[in-house]
Formats: sequence, structure tokens, C-alpha cells
Amino acid sequence: MLTGAPVASKNVRWDITAIYNHNRNKAIDIGQALNLLSTNAGAPVAIIQGQPIGVFYGTFFATTSGSLLKNAAGIPLTELGTQNSVLTYTPSRGANGLPTGTTLRKIVGNPNPKYTGSIVNEVSYKKLGLRVQLDLLQGADVWNADWRTRQGVGNGKVAEQEDLGQIPRGYVAGVYAIEEWRVDNGAYVKLRELSLSYDFGKVKSISDISISFSGRNLISWINTKDMIRK
Repeated sequence: MLTGAPVASKNVRWDITAIYNHNRNKAIDIGQALNLLSTNAGAPVAIIQGQPIGVFYGTFFATTSGSLLKNAAGIPLTELGTQNSVLTYTPSRGANGLPTGTTLRKIVGNPNPKYTGSIVNEVSYKKLGLRVQLDLLQGADVWNADWRTRQGVGNGKVAEQEDLGQIPRGYVAGVYAIEEWRVDNGAYVKLRELSLSYDFGKVKSISDISISFSGRNLISWINTKDMIRK
């Protein structure tokens, strides 16, 4: 945490506080290579030897040359092949170039953020005060079960694109079971608090009166994927 006062005069004062949090964890000596947990939202939360606790471990998209591998109808496919170990696998392709073998799994997301932080600005001018706090979280994944479910019941943007013929018919049904499809970007910047105050000081028999207006969690800037994966 760092604090400072860029401006400090008789009538004006500006204080800044910056907070940075960075944490790392790793599962060590858990007695087995993988402990796959279940959650109410269906998230494939796992504890894997040598990996951060709580990673998402599940099925994922088949790719070729960095692009999604699709069938003749243009629908992305699940990666298949041979699972050599918890973290290693060998994709396999049939004579038609499509995935063949058993369903593969890997780490498809990590809910542990790279860092979180806050920036607090407090400015006062005579008896008037302003406080602005921004919070941020970067580098974390979230399990967006609601997003996938909305596509399945026809209430999402991917479902809408399928209805409009912008993507192949059967797209949602084809990718619905791929767990990687439900992993989303959990990063955000949030206007955590905004407050304005005025100090009246002594008023008649009351030694000190101040009034303030404040709001919390007013705006969040996020980048979730309510869109198709290309």
C-alpha cells in the first residue's frame, strides 16, 4: 500500500492511496494427481498436484493451426485422443481429419487472479469533500454457467445468431457440453465508491454537522463473452 498527498495547502488537499495484492498458491503433496470436485453450478473445479488450487479442469475445443476445428456443418468439435496423464494428452485425427479417440481434458481456466488492487482519491476544498474509489481484478477466469444456460434456452446472443442464420443450425447444441465454452474472463474495473460531503461545522447548539451523499458499486467495466467463439 502506498499513500501520498500531491496537493496539501490551506484550502485544498488531495490524498491518494494505492493498494496492490498479489497471491500465489500451489497444491503440494495431495496424495493423488487429481481431485476433481463438483459444484452446484456444474463447474469442474479441481485440485491438481503442482497447480493452483481450484482450477477449472474439463473438456475443450479441438483446434488446428490455432483455429477451432469444425465439422462439415461448421460446428466446433470437442478435442479427442489419448489422455496420457492429468496434464498431458495426444490429440488424434481420423482419416477425415476430425477428432477421434476418447474425450480429452485439461486445465481450461484459473479463478485465482494475477492481482487485485484499489485506488482511492480523496479531495477536499475548504468544507467540501470528494472521495472516489476504484477497485480492480485482473487475470482471473470465472465459470459462467448462466451464459451457457441462456444460449440453451434461446435467450442469449449465440442463440440469437443461430436463429438469424448467422451461424449454423445446431451450433449451440453442438458446443453445449464443451466445458471450455463456459469459462469466461473475470477481470473487471469497478467504481466501488463515490461520495460527496460537506462539513457545516458548528450549527447553533450542535457542535458539528456534516452531510454526505454516497453510492457504492455504481459502474463495472468488464469484458465478458456474450458472443460466439471464432
